[in-house]
Amino acid sequence: MLEPPHDEYQEWIRRFDTLTTRERPTTNDSYVLVAEEHDDAFREDYQEWIRRFDNVTATDRQAIKDYLVDLGLANPPERPSISLIMVMTEPDPGLFRNAIESVFEQIWHGWQLIVINNAATDPEVALTLERYRGYDSRLRILDLEVRLPYSDALNRGLPFADGAYVGTLGQEDQLRPHTLAWMTIELHLHPETVVLYSDHDRIGQAGKRFDHHFKPDWSLELARCQDYIGKSVLFSKADVLDQGGFSPSLAYFPEWDMALRLALCHPGENFRHLPSVLYHRHQSIEHDSEAIQLEAANVATAHLQSLGIPFGLKPAANGRNFIPTFGIEGSPKVSIIIPTRNALADLRACITSLATTTYDNYEVIVVNNASDDPETIDYLEQLTTLPRHRVVDYPYPFDYATLHNTIIADLDTDYLCLLNNDTEILTPSWLTDMLGYAQLPGVGAVGAKLLYPDNTVQHGGVIIGIGGIAAHAHLNLEADAEGYHQRAILPQTLSAVTAACLLLRADHYRLLGGMDPELPIAFNDVDLCLRLREAGLRNVYQPLAILRHHESKSRGKDVLKSHQERALREHTHIRWRWGTDLTRDPYYNLNLALDDKGAFTLGPSRVIPPWSRGVDWYTLPDCHNFGRSQPLPLFDGDSLQAKSRLPQRISGTISLIQVMIGTPSGILDGLLQLTAHLGTQTTTCTESLTGHRGEFAFTFRLDPSQPLEAIPNATLSLDLTLTDATEPLYLILYTTAEGWGHQIAGLPAKALRVTLALESQPMLPKGQQPHVTA
Repeated sequence: MLEPPHDEYQEWIRRFDTLTTRERPTTNDSYVLVAEEHDDAFREDYQEWIRRFDNVTATDRQAIKDYLVDLGLANPPERPSISLIMVMTEPDPGLFRNAIESVFEQIWHGWQLIVINNAATDPEVALTLERYRGYDSRLRILDLEVRLPYSDALNRGLPFADGAYVGTLGQEDQLRPHTLAWMTIELHLHPETVVLYSDHDRIGQAGKRFDHHFKPDWSLELARCQDYIGKSVLFSKADVLDQGGFSPSLAYFPEWDMALRLALCHPGENFRHLPSVLYHRHQSIEHDSEAIQLEAANVATAHLQSLGIPFGLKPAANGRNFIPTFGIEGSPKVSIIIPTRNALADLRACITSLATTTYDNYEVIVVNNASDDPETIDYLEQLTTLPRHRVVDYPYPFDYATLHNTIIADLDTDYLCLLNNDTEILTPSWLTDMLGYAQLPGVGAVGAKLLYPDNTVQHGGVIIGIGGIAAHAHLNLEADAEGYHQRAILPQTLSAVTAACLLLRADHYRLLGGMDPELPIAFNDVDLCLRLREAGLRNVYQPLAILRHHESKSRGKDVLKSHQERALREHTHIRWRWGTDLTRDPYYNLNLALDDKGAFTLGPSRVIPPWSRGVDWYTLPDCHNFGRSQPLPLFDGDSLQAKSRLPQRISGTISLIQVMIGTPSGILDGLLQLTAHLGTQTTTCTESLTGHRGEFAFTFRLDPSQPLEAIPNATLSLDLTLTDATEPLYLILYTTAEGWGHQIAGLPAKALRVTLALESQPMLPKGQQPHVTA
C-alpha cells in the first residue's frame, strides 16, 4: 500500500489522525447541523430554544397546507373533524379572547368550538361572549343557568359535538396555529387512534412561554399516578360516548380520568403522542391544594379498582403524588442471583441487608466466580448453612451474560431477581413493591431506584440514546428530588432498567433465550430489556424499591487493552443489533438532549413533522476505535471496493452517504464517483472534490430517481473511483472486528467510516403523488 511521504505523514497525523476529530457534513453540504457543540445557550434558555427550534414560519404554514392537499384532506371539510369544548366560568376577559382567537387562527379549518357559559357573572366576559355569538357557524355557545362541576359542563357539550374526535380547551389557554392541522394529519395517518396528546408549556400574561413539559409516549404506569397528559388531548368521540361521557362531579381531572378509563379497553398502540408543544396552558394550578390532591387520589383509585386486583396508594417522595402498589397473587418463588468474586465486605453488607426483606418466598443464590480470598471462601461456606441461601460455583472468566444463562437454566422458580453484590437494601418492602408490578399483565422487567453512598441517584431507569447507546436517568439528583416533572419519583414505563437490581418472570427470560452472549459485560441488561419490549412487554421503573449501589466496585475499571477491545466489540454489537432504535426512545422526548450533559435537559429538536423533509444521520457500527485511523491513498484512476453491514433495526430512504477522506497537504481536485449496491438496488453519483482540504466526512447526494431503501442486516457495497485529479486522495480507514461484514477488498481487517442520512419522507396514501406548489 502506498503511503504519504514520511515528513508530510507526521504532520498529517498531528493535524488529522486524533481521537478528537469530529465527523461533520462537508462545507458545501446543504444539510446543516441545527446546533454546534460550542453553542448551547438554548439548553438553559427556553426562549432561545423556541427561537431556534419551535417557530412556525410562513414556509411551514404553506408546507402544511400543501401536505393536507397531498393527503386528500379538503380544508375546510364538509363537517368538522375535531370538536373542542371550552367550559367558561370566570376567565380574564382578555385571556378568554386570546383562547378563542387561537382557534380561529388555525391552519386547519375543520374544527368546531363549543363554549359552555357556565353561569359566568362578569359583565365584560358576557359582552365578549355576545360579540362572538353568531360570528362563525363553527362556534357554538351554550348557556347554563346553574354552574356545574367542570366534567358535568363538558358532558352538556358532548351531544352538540359533530367531530369524530373531541377535546377540551381551557378558558384562558391557547393553541398553536398548527395544532389542529398536525392532529388532523396524525389521525388521518393513524385512524385506529383512540387518544392523541401533545406536549405543552405555560404562557404568561405578556405571552412569554415557560415550564415546558416534553412528555413520553404512552406510559401506563406513569399515567396511573400523574396527569401527565393534561388538556392537550383529543379523544375518539365514539369511545367517549361508549364510556357514558366524562365522569360526573370532577372539577380538575376529567381528561385524565377518561384516558385511564379508555386504557382499560384499548391497547397502548391506540394512544398516540405528538412530541411538540401544541398547547399553552395559562392558568396556574396549585398542585398541593387539598381538593386537587383528593380528586387525584379518587381518579387513581377508581381506575385501580377497575383492575380487579388488590392495590394500595403510597405517597411519593414529594408528598403530593401517589404511587400505586399491588398485592401479590399467590406466593410466587423469587430466586435472587448474586454473582461475586471475593469482595467480602460488599457481599456481606448485601446479604445482611437482604434479611430485612418483608416478602417471604425467596431464595438467595450466590454465584462464586472463582473467588480466591480465604475469608470470602469461609463466608461462602457459612452461607450454605443458612435457610434459603446457597452457593453455586462458576469457575470461568467473568462473563455476566453467560454466567446468568448457565445458572438460570437449572433453576425451578417463578421470578428472577438479578442483583449486584455491591448493593444494599434500604426499603424492606422492595421485593413486594417490585413483584407487584412484575405480576401485572404485559410487564417485562422491573427496576429499582439505586443511590450512591452520598445519597444521590445512581439509577432512576435507563434512557436509550444518551451518549450514543444508553445512560441512567436522573443521575446525581438528590435522593428525594422530583426530577423533570416528577419523573424521578414516580413509577413509569421505560425502555430499559439496570440489571444491578432487576426483576422479571423466569418464563420471560427463557422465552428470549436469556442474555445475549455477544454482550458478556456491558449493555446485556439494556439489550435484554429492549428484547422484552420488542416482544410486546413493558419495562417499569419502581422508585419505591430503593437500594444503595457502590457501582461495580468489585469488578474494577476496564484498563487493560483486552478489556477495552471487548468493550468496543460490545458497543458495536448493540449498535448493530438495535440500529436507529438507539436514537428514538419512546419514553424520552425528541426535544431533550442525547449528549452526555444530562438527561431531561433541552437539546436540539429531533422532531421531523410529517410535512417536512428531514434526515437522521446514522454512522454504521464498525469498531473503528480498535486502532488509530490509517490513510489509504487513491490516485487518479484508482478504485476501491468496500462493504459495510447495516444494523438489524434500520428503515428509511438513504439520501446521502458520507465517507471519511482527507489530504495530507494542498487542496483536493477532481471527481469522486460512488456506486452503491444494496440488495437488488444500485445507484451511482459523482461529486466534485475541488476546493476541499483537511480531513472531513465527504457527502455523496444520491440521485432521487435511484433511491436506496435501507434493508436491515443487509450488505451495503460501495465502489469509489477517483478521476480528473492531480492530487492524491486519502481514504480514512479504521480497524474493524471480525464477523461484522465491514471490509475493503484486499484489506479485510479495515473498513471505511460510513455515515448514512436516512430521509423521513411524508407518509402518503398508497399510490398518491405529492403535491407540488408552482
